[in-house]
Amino acid sequence: METATPLSKTVRLSNEELGSFHKRVNEIVRRAEEGTIPYAEAMDGLQRIVERRQNPEIRYCPQAKPQKFEPLRRSEYRKSMGKLDYRLPESRRRLDWPERNPERIIAELWQAECIPEHSVNYGRTPVHAILGQDIVPAPHDIRIVNSTIQWLGTNIGMCFLRKFLGVSQIYIN
Repeated sequence: METATPLSKTVRLSNEELGSFHKRVNEIVRRAEEGTIPYAEAMDGLQRIVERRQNPEIRYCPQAKPQKFEPLRRSEYRKSMGKLDYRLPESRRRLDWPERNPERIIAELWQAECIPEHSVNYGRTPVHAILGQDIVPAPHDIRIVNSTIQWLGTNIGMCFLRKFLGVSQIYIN
């Protein structure tokens, strides 16, 4: 990858370079008119080039759109490999707090996600995918996986996820 020329020098582009530049801009205009590229996204990209910024700005919604999470029956939760009490002692202790915090919410979502359904993926759960599908997971390994997923709901875990989204330039709306 070539480095950009210093700003202090005047650069004279060849006719070929100007032609390819013009061709790219016309392609952006055509796609914006077709609707295959959102106008705001095209303008943000061009502005980044003008301002010589490398990464796009990360814009967070002030509040996420609420989604329904229906509690499952107790018999369903008993089948789960991500049960709330199936964690390392420190993680389980943090779930005993009376308020429903992000750590508790992510643990409950993980619990529901880890209920094996034989019609889906032959009854394998995300725990099997993480630990290996051909082995029977050891109880201590399952506790480690469940506690790690729960950790993503802590302040440090959420900061890690925000950093990941910023570096990977993934926008979730």
